[in-house]
Amino acid sequence: MKINEKNLAQFAVAKTPVDREGWLLKRGEVNKSFQRRWFTLKGNLLFYFEKKGDKDPMGLIILEGCTIELAENEELFAFKIMFHSAGNRTYILSADSQENMESWMKALACASYDYMKLMVAELQRQLDEVNEAERKRKPKMSPPQPLRNSLPVNRSDSCLCRHQAAGSNHRFNPFNTKAEDLSKSDATEDEKKSTNENSGKLMGSKQSFIELHEYYGRHFRKLFEEQRQNRSHNKLQQLE
Repeated sequence: MKINEKNLAQFAVAKTPVDREGWLLKRGEVNKSFQRRWFTLKGNLLFYFEKKGDKDPMGLIILEGCTIELAENEELFAFKIMFHSAGNRTYILSADSQENMESWMKALACASYDYMKLMVAELQRQLDEVNEAERKRKPKMSPPQPLRNSLPVNRSDSCLCRHQAAGSNHRFNPFNTKAEDLSKSDATEDEKKSTNENSGKLMGSKQSFIELHEYYGRHFRKLFEEQRQNRSHNKLQQLE
């Protein structure tokens, strides 16, 4: 990986958010003694300086592909940054207390990009589970039902409108109907004839809607009864 040292040095001292910073002891690679250094953690980059406030870092540890473990066989509060690929160095650091050691180890373990990617995937999984549970908890909405009592517009059989005769757009109130109106243009010739034969004096006088309704109701019930008897008679003949 190509690293621009100048840009990294500027980033190390820039006024950008710092995840953790403080004093740690660092064991040298050649000289195995511990030296006190100022460490600054920004993302997955761990910078260390000779002293606090220096403009240039002494070194940088990129926290990818490593594990953070306790350093055994050490008397101090020591831990190590181990890289598992061949030829990489293991860094041994030491804090001044158990509390600081644990805080640094947790911060370094959570700093890598791979760790953040795993955390995002886990959070997404948990969010999906919550959304699925909410979806199952919500009651299912039934589709809207049509209004049964509503009448369609411009119904041809509406009691408020006549069947339109040729060239006629007349409307009438059925509660003020005259019997003789039924024999006009809206009725067929058969209806006119039947009406004239059966109505008697009813056709010659003004009748209310209720009276007309009762009269024609009796007339049609009689017709329906005759048809029913004829059908029964025909069935008996077929059986014989």
